[in-house]
Amino acid sequence: MNARERFLRSVHFQPCDRMPFWELCGFWKETLVRWHDEGLPPEVDIRSTRIEDGRFEGGTTATSWPQNIPTDIFGYAPFHKERAYHRQKFRRFESYFGFDPREIVPINEGPVPPFERQLLSEDSDSITYVDNWGVTKRVLKDTVSMPAYLSFPVSGQRDFDQIRERFDPYSDERYPADWDAFLSAYRNRDFPIGLSFLGFFAWPRMLMGFGRMLLAFYDQPELLQQMIDFWCNFVITLCERALEELDVDFVMMGEDMAYNHGPFMSPAHFRRFMLPGYRRLTKFIQDHGVDLIVVDSDGNVNALLPVLIEAGVAGIWPLEAQSGMDPVALRREYGQALVLWGGIDKRALAHGPRAIEAEVRQKVLPLVGTGGYIPSVDHFVPSDVPWDHYRLYLDLLRDANWNRAR
Repeated sequence: MNARERFLRSVHFQPCDRMPFWELCGFWKETLVRWHDEGLPPEVDIRSTRIEDGRFEGGTTATSWPQNIPTDIFGYAPFHKERAYHRQKFRRFESYFGFDPREIVPINEGPVPPFERQLLSEDSDSITYVDNWGVTKRVLKDTVSMPAYLSFPVSGQRDFDQIRERFDPYSDERYPADWDAFLSAYRNRDFPIGLSFLGFFAWPRMLMGFGRMLLAFYDQPELLQQMIDFWCNFVITLCERALEELDVDFVMMGEDMAYNHGPFMSPAHFRRFMLPGYRRLTKFIQDHGVDLIVVDSDGNVNALLPVLIEAGVAGIWPLEAQSGMDPVALRREYGQALVLWGGIDKRALAHGPRAIEAEVRQKVLPLVGTGGYIPSVDHFVPSDVPWDHYRLYLDLLRDANWNRAR
């Protein structure tokens, strides 16, 4: 059974040789630095350090910038070329670990033209810059961490009217220039492919910032609804070509709309603002033959799961353990209404063998052979996880998967 057959049978709760063997999120760069010191071969690396011509805007040389600055500040490399380069590196990474291959179709959902990336300031500890979405960020030089978000491009109607011009779904830069080559490769594949784009919570947040976007539910409801409706139209038009020309296996919508105790909005607000767009979009996707629509959200989204299922969503990930997202409990509650991805507590991998064994025993073994579950660490693997602990986790996962799957 090849990787695509295995994936499709598993997510449709059909018998297969074993669960798909994936790592869904990835690894912090500091984690890979540590692992290379502890025995991971140096050529097995997915860190993004390649620059198209070795220089940033403003004449700054690549070697003078810290390697943990996000890729979007590097400049010059076209979206599709950069995506293809990272995919090539990740293929080698997957092969080393024995992961089942899968790919995201390289469609550009970002602003076109992108905002000019600008270095605004630099001190001994940090760099402040404007990224290609027009967001001003401050990032630390020597530590991998979340950026400090300083400003966003949309605060009101006038800003949105201007920025929406950058989201023309018919722009030539949305699809790779060599799209026919992708079509040829994907039509003869033995691995699953998917489409991925921001959802109706994530896109306004990307443009407005977290705080302003949440206040907009009350202070600017007309603008927020207008942004959501616009994004629905954009995504449908953007994805139509791929869905018509490819046999897509799944669709991923990035939302991140919850924290450790619950969602950032009530089910009532979801129903009012987002459910109509979700229903329209999921129906469009389903009408093109794709029934696995997955929402990506950290945090505890339990309160939203019934309305997400009503909206046409068929899967959820990464099932963040510290937020109470337990795949075994979710299977008991929702049965085959939800495909589950993730759920392995990243903290257990740091604690040691007994914690890792307990995590696999409690979460993976009950679901092996039932279908509809892809185990994976519940977010990026942090740098407090030793290389030997991660190898033990993979070995236990293989043993559970290969020995118990039907």
